[in-house]
Amino acid sequence: MSVVASIQEFNSRAQHEWGDVRRTHSQLFEHDIAQIRDWVEFSSSTAELKMHLAETILRESTPHCGAISETGDARWFIHNFGHDLSVSDPPFDGRRVTVMRAALMLLAYAHFNLFATPEEREANGDLNLIFGMGGSGLASLYILSQLEYLFRINSSYLNADGTITNTLPPALSNVPGLKGKKVGQRVNQIHLALQLYLNSHSDNLSAALTQLDNDLSIADRLSHIRPSAMHGHLGDASSEGVFYALILAMLYYGHVSHANTS
Repeated sequence: MSVVASIQEFNSRAQHEWGDVRRTHSQLFEHDIAQIRDWVEFSSSTAELKMHLAETILRESTPHCGAISETGDARWFIHNFGHDLSVSDPPFDGRRVTVMRAALMLLAYAHFNLFATPEEREANGDLNLIFGMGGSGLASLYILSQLEYLFRINSSYLNADGTITNTLPPALSNVPGLKGKKVGQRVNQIHLALQLYLNSHSDNLSAALTQLDNDLSIADRLSHIRPSAMHGHLGDASSEGVFYALILAMLYYGHVSHANTS
């Protein structure tokens, strides 16, 4: 089967295989449905196509909080993204990149030994815990923290710790949580950092994330999980790990795409 090399080719192939640019929920469970990994060569794909793939898989597999419909494409993408992610210009720099990659691999292997025999599980010992739901729960929390950092540092209004550095735009000055906020004060909520990030850009990435927020309410979804997960009330955020990883991929490949065209 020939591979696709652009977003246009991908969408054309998807229309041919699925009747639309994305699979429906019921199509995901058809045993003979075409898989993305069968006609995309990850290593040779452009950053733009990879960002598009991340959005497509997110919409297909993780449209609702706490649920995932997985055909294998999501784990395939996250595994390859983990290998692809490399140290570049800020904010994807320093030691955080190594930890991001490790977190992605923990998510990619979240089903490790799920169907193994008792003998196999015994042979693998502690790996059952590390490469399994335990590891993916830890990975989910780390990636969630990095998303908040990336929204902050890539906005025009916040520094890394959420301190406001520039006067907020009139369009957001009356948003609950931002109303009355001035330079020097802090923004401590992830959905507000996302809104400030989106207000700071007008590129393809911000357009895609804005549309995702309109369609799937990703800001509300992030704010629903973040406080209880980070403060310990929610003991396991692993059900959202794939969702977080795919947003991280969109941010990374959007960054790479911008760097390639600058």
